[in-house]
Amino acid sequence: MKSNKKSEYGELITKIIKDKNMTQAEFYNKLGIKKPYFYDIIGGKINPPPSEIQIKILKILKPKEEESRKLLDIAARERKEIPADIMMYIENNTNLLSNIRNNLKYKKFFEKIVNKGENGYE
Repeated sequence: MKSNKKSEYGELITKIIKDKNMTQAEFYNKLGIKKPYFYDIIGGKINPPPSEIQIKILKILKPKEEESRKLLDIAARERKEIPADIMMYIENNTNLLSNIRNNLKYKKFFEKIVNKGENGYE
């Protein structure tokens, strides 16, 4: 028997689609993806889509800010990445890298990971 269980990402995205009075077919067609790919995403068979598609999803659905952030955070966690919006912000504000690296807390953290290993632990 096939399971209809959705991933956390799938639950939220299908709720937003429904709230926007859009069918799932209308959504994935607007997004430019195929039905099987869409159902694999919402079913959790594969990770949420890459950042470019995540941003396109936000442009299509225009969810509330809280829902947008939650979608991006869930996708990042499941993909083991930095949230797409934060990554784009950093990429477009290169001075942030030097600001972070010049921060005393960062310097201490960096010293820990270099001397003790990942996340400062041996």
